[in-house]
Amino acid sequence: PFLFGTLLAIIGWESRDSVCPRNLDGILMWFGVLAVAFGVSVYIDGFRWARDLRIALATILLLLNVVGWAWSYDGRVQLHRDECGHKLVLWSMLVWPTVPIMLAAFGLYKCVTYL
Repeated sequence: PFLFGTLLAIIGWESRDSVCPRNLDGILMWFGVLAVAFGVSVYIDGFRWARDLRIALATILLLLNVVGWAWSYDGRVQLHRDECGHKLVLWSMLVWPTVPIMLAAFGLYKCVTYL
């Protein structure tokens, strides 16, 4: 999550000047920052607040993923690709569906290796 989150935060920050009908750059940046925070929280053990923090971060990341996915395929965003930036729209259309697929693949891998 560190490299992926950092990459998303940088992409969101670098494309912050877009005049998009949806805040694609902001949601990418916040998802990246929170993904890095989640990665850091995984290494904190033995505290109840750390477990609660991980649950809260995972919930927020899940909600941001759903919103980012919906915004990426929104009709207004597709109509205003020039204002949003083609790279930002295409990157968003790639990232948001890929995150749940990768999480499902990782969960399946963990289940198979556990058996």
